Amino acid sequence: MYFDFKEVLKLKSKEILISTLPVKPQKETNIGMLLSPTIMDFVGDVLEAKKNIGFNIIHSYEQKDTELDGYLDTISKSKIEYDSIFVDKDHGDQLLEIVDKMYYDGFLKIKQKEKIRCECGRVDMIPSSVNNGKIYRIENGNIICNYCNQVCSKYIEKSLVFELKDDVKIPSICPPYLKKEMNAFIRTFNNSDILVSKNRNTGYVIDTLSGPFNIDVDFVWSNYFKLYDNPKQIYIASNHQLFLIFLMNYLAEKTSNKELVFIANPYLNVDLKEAKRQYELRKLKEYKQLLLLYNFRWKNKNCNWSSTNTTYLNNISDTKLRNLYNAMIISSKELLESDLPLEELIFKILNEKSNMQNNIKEMKRLYKEGRL
Repeated sequence: MYFDFKEVLKLKSKEILISTLPVKPQKETNIGMLLSPTIMDFVGDVLEAKKNIGFNIIHSYEQKDTELDGYLDTISKSKIEYDSIFVDKDHGDQLLEIVDKMYYDGFLKIKQKEKIRCECGRVDMIPSSVNNGKIYRIENGNIICNYCNQVCSKYIEKSLVFELKDDVKIPSICPPYLKKEMNAFIRTFNNSDILVSKNRNTGYVIDTLSGPFNIDVDFVWSNYFKLYDNPKQIYIASNHQLFLIFLMNYLAEKTSNKELVFIANPYLNVDLKEAKRQYELRKLKEYKQLLLLYNFRWKNKNCNWSSTNTTYLNNISDTKLRNLYNAMIISSKELLESDLPLEELIFKILNEKSNMQNNIKEMKRLYKEGRL
């Protein structure tokens, strides 16, 4: 599925939503947590779309309310602009109704499934999902929970699953090289099941004809795009979240009339404390936006932080910083008359227009034309 941009040009700005995938606030907001909101703000300005930031503050083991205020304070000080906020905790009942409806509409099935589970319950999955993950490790062929440090055991349990049929489609995603990884997900999960229920108490429960099931929190909020009326929606995440992108896209295809496009930003290799120090050298929004956007290399899955960008941006005037950012917006808007699908258009905006050298050239051109 892709957008016909001629159609997009006819849409009112409020009909397009651009949002981050829900972020888990931490005790200290680091640079990595500002990447998606910065991209959202920039691309949202170019497309004149409604801008949203998503937060995941409720799950089985931690409450994140106290960290949310700190995150929003950092967003405010960074002058990142948005129109709305999604906090999963505030929409739990609505999201649970969506999952409940999916069950009664036949999208979720009850099956006897072989599962792998640890004593504390944090590891709870079907064998096809096994890979080295954050909450467990594989040692000598055993799956060991990183929290209780116990070897996981296998069980046959009645489970609620979401079936992936053989017509899974590749998501519209930027950068385009990630479509190869999406194809790999399709090959892996075609005609298989995604585990929706958990043995532990997740705080989200639906009743079925076979009794109640605890619903996986990530599956619950993966449906949050359905809460918005916008028919066209763009979601931003790290390229470490590709499976969630894959799942959300399939949910949209099969259980809604929404059309989704995804931006998966490169992973930034950086000393977080040093990057934060550089980020806070100037309070000007344009400085902070340009500093982060210049550090991306959109043709690479991983890229390194460059202090050269900081040196350049920290030694020019506020006026020049504003002109650089305005030139980035104006030159990006010039691309909107193209016939490219939206994900390709966004890639050109991010890969070409937010490149430092290209941005400097565009600023000089627009200044000569009297447009700055």
